[in-house]
Amino acid sequence: MRSWGKMVWFLLAVYAVSCFFAWAAIHELSHVLMARLLVGISYWEINLIPKLKEAKLLRIQFASCFYIPLKRPTEQQQAAISLAPRIPDVLGAIALPFVSLMPAPISYFMMVFCGSALVDLFVGSLGMSEKSDLRKAAENIDLSPWTLRLMGACVIIGTVFLTLKNTGWIR
Repeated sequence: MRSWGKMVWFLLAVYAVSCFFAWAAIHELSHVLMARLLVGISYWEINLIPKLKEAKLLRIQFASCFYIPLKRPTEQQQAAISLAPRIPDVLGAIALPFVSLMPAPISYFMMVFCGSALVDLFVGSLGMSEKSDLRKAAENIDLSPWTLRLMGACVIIGTVFLTLKNTGWIR
């Protein structure tokens, strides 16, 4: 029985790495889909392989997308395109407390996948770079980046609280 438990944890670790690439694809494809819906696109591509963006600053770009719009997006449309990954992130955050109620070990795998949404939401809510999705969106709709950061933090904290409550870690 012990070897089965070790195998589940090993598979979970491998699965967690694959979830990074899956969620990177979801993130970038949500930008492309929103651009297609709002302004139309003639060409698109995504890159899921992390790469060094600026060697001097050791800035790593984890994934990226490129598309050619059919028309120039308005500032509001550009903000919606920048914020598009928050839609699947919030859906994953909503699902996480529910999948934590599933029987083990399937719940572990589902929690890792939905937890990847929280990681993406957290990283997206930092908005450290001037070129980040959060900063671009906030600038385009004349909103403080802190408003979007706080909204992301509330979703993350609420989801983590409900998940910990459902798993029995807190009462």
